[in-house]
Amino acid sequence: LSLALLRYIRGPTTRTAIPVGLSCGVGLTVSLTAFVLVPTSAAIVLLVGWRHLARALRHVLLIGASSWVVVWLLYRLVSPFPVVRHTEPVPAGPVPLLARLARLVPWPPEYDYGIGKQALIAAKPGRAYLLGQAWEGARWWFWPGSMLVKLPASALLIVLVGLVCWRKLPRRTISEAALVLGAPAVALTAFIIPQPRQLGLRYLLPVITLAIVAGSPAVRLVGKAVIGRVALALLLTAQLFWFWESTPRSLAWTAPPFRPGYQVAANSNLDWGQDLYRLRDWIRHHPDAVVFYFGTVDPRSVLTASRSFSATAERGRLPEGWYAVSASHLTDWSSKSLAWLRAYCPVGLIGDSVLVYRFRDAPDRGLRGADKPPAVCREAFSRVVNTGSGPRT
Repeated sequence: LSLALLRYIRGPTTRTAIPVGLSCGVGLTVSLTAFVLVPTSAAIVLLVGWRHLARALRHVLLIGASSWVVVWLLYRLVSPFPVVRHTEPVPAGPVPLLARLARLVPWPPEYDYGIGKQALIAAKPGRAYLLGQAWEGARWWFWPGSMLVKLPASALLIVLVGLVCWRKLPRRTISEAALVLGAPAVALTAFIIPQPRQLGLRYLLPVITLAIVAGSPAVRLVGKAVIGRVALALLLTAQLFWFWESTPRSLAWTAPPFRPGYQVAANSNLDWGQDLYRLRDWIRHHPDAVVFYFGTVDPRSVLTASRSFSATAERGRLPEGWYAVSASHLTDWSSKSLAWLRAYCPVGLIGDSVLVYRFRDAPDRGLRGADKPPAVCREAFSRVVNTGSGPRT
């Protein structure tokens, strides 16, 4: 989209307006956050062509129409004759204004259903966890904090140095970059940050990509000096090292010194259920384990040999033995009901997202641990190490 906008700015014609609309359409099929890119693109077109307003308005209509056609075309290529069945009910609550406006357009019925459902989910405040703190709703520092936790320092340094080097660029280059990189990044950021459900940095991935491109003027700084070339080589080497080091558990990867990851992050910053099959392999050797799994897949279809944590908890007394609990449940989604478990130290990890506990005796559900879970025990059995400052429940 940025490249299409750049070509339009340098030559505002119908031929260059079409790729802008096609890019917006592809973006709409990838993520609903791309809805903000359509009016942003239209605003850039109007700003560039204000002296020829009639032509600019035609191009705006062309961008809107072509993005709409792309959504229909791609959906019908995937499913030519759909029978739309809503597998889950839409949550109750008022639909936000932006979603209501978006649904005035005649979208494919399954796409329209997705707009309404996702808007209701996003508008409902949810639990969040980062850097040892849990809360309800939105906090502004969640996003910069997530960048520190999830992005290598080398990437952040490239962006910062590159932005400093902007002052040495020609004025025309700066204005073009501000439109095609800055405007989409600002629009996406302004749309995402106020959301009361903070699930992870993945929502800002397009902004991070634009920021890295905006950091490219750093090459000008190091282009001639030997020391600059060496510094750039070291940064690139560091990037490749972190890429290699994150394999094969890249979703749960956190930048040093923010480790172990389950102490500083949750949800899609760490655990979105990706270790389900590693958990299955562990259960084969621990068939009586109690499991509390977080993910988008029904664990009963995979973890056939384990005992359900929720079913066990309903009977009042928890058994001794092995427990496997997803990090996102422990610190986020079920952080209140599992406060007692955070008082105990785990004895191991499955992947990087499932904590393993082993109790010699029945655990005490009257304890209350701090928001931040303790580090892994050196002993064979879990013990109380983290009672926090709150009262017993």
